[in-house]
Amino acid sequence: MIVHNHIRLAFASLIAYKWRSLLTMLGVIISVVSVVTIVGLGEGVKHQLVGQVEASGSDLITVRGGDVAGVGHGGDFSPTDLANVFSRTSLNERDLKTIEQTEGVEYAAPFATINGDVRLPDDAESRSVTVIATNNRAAQALGQSLVSGNFFGPNDSNASTAVVGKNVAEQLFKQNVPIGQSFELRGRKITVGGVFAPFDFNPLNPGLDYNNVIFIPYGLGAELAGSSLLPYQVLVRPVDVSVVDQTADRLQERVSQAHNGQQDFSVLKASDVLSLADGMLNLVTKLVGAVAIVALVVGGVGIMNITLVSVSERTQEIGVRKSVGATNGQILGQFLAEAVVLSFVGAILGIILSLFANYFLRLLTSFEPSFNVVVMAGAALVAVLIGSVFGVIPAVKAARKDPIQALRRY
Repeated sequence: MIVHNHIRLAFASLIAYKWRSLLTMLGVIISVVSVVTIVGLGEGVKHQLVGQVEASGSDLITVRGGDVAGVGHGGDFSPTDLANVFSRTSLNERDLKTIEQTEGVEYAAPFATINGDVRLPDDAESRSVTVIATNNRAAQALGQSLVSGNFFGPNDSNASTAVVGKNVAEQLFKQNVPIGQSFELRGRKITVGGVFAPFDFNPLNPGLDYNNVIFIPYGLGAELAGSSLLPYQVLVRPVDVSVVDQTADRLQERVSQAHNGQQDFSVLKASDVLSLADGMLNLVTKLVGAVAIVALVVGGVGIMNITLVSVSERTQEIGVRKSVGATNGQILGQFLAEAVVLSFVGAILGIILSLFANYFLRLLTSFEPSFNVVVMAGAALVAVLIGSVFGVIPAVKAARKDPIQALRRY
């Protein structure tokens, strides 16, 4: 009954000074929103990556420039490793041949970008579109189907044909199925022979959306570039899922020999890609967690300051209550309850705002945050504990007030 009265009085005080209370809770709200949103975003990214790995196959091996080989051992990595994750260090033609000739490799699909603007016939305006040169195994390696047309075959290495992503078809050609339509790239007329089904968003490579890409044969790309192509990655499929580890080890050894021992590349299995995502997300979560702790401490200090002000403003009330029999414990409980209610309501508002943030992330971006009830409850609990700790000093000060001295002030 006493606790119920304390909580009722605390909510009455919060409502009476709603704007001051809201500003007091701001630090708690920001910290809860940060933690819940980022953790939900991280869990969503993990689910997206797991889905992509399952779609492309657990036996897929990725060879790419930049040394991120240290990632996955314990899940942690340094800022240097993080920079390498997004590096565009390229492989070369010799690396591609080495990969194709490695024992255990069934096929390899190189991916190299071609610079140049695309222009439609009878259109003077050029448009910047990402063009990737690859071979006939690319669609199979990506685990992606076509909604229309066909991917180029093994005899089409130098053919003037292309397969486009969904957004290219809609935005460049203004139609869903532009089969037979043509465009010019570096003076070469190229005909669209297929359209990819929509690609899922890749959280590890947000700067390259295959829905906005034009794919051309590898030989044609080398011809247009006028030199050897430099693949930024090579997707490799082993002859059998049982030899993935052995094939990855051989690729690591062979490519390292081709680079004279320099580890300026990475050989990543599907499990390594997931570990890489875990490492990146753990780093981001730690950074956000540190900011959230600071925000919680600031919020706790704010609660303490406002509660101290409230104690000073209500000195007469404290004196009257003590003069009619209120104990020190009851006074302490009342003001401690106000601090707890402030932090609790701030945590609830933070959770509600984080749900809105997750909703708008889903609506406006390709990310798919997930709702983690445990994290929400944990963030609310920590916020309440912080409020309780910082509310002790003002509550003790209120409880120790002498009723006669308190009444004399007025």
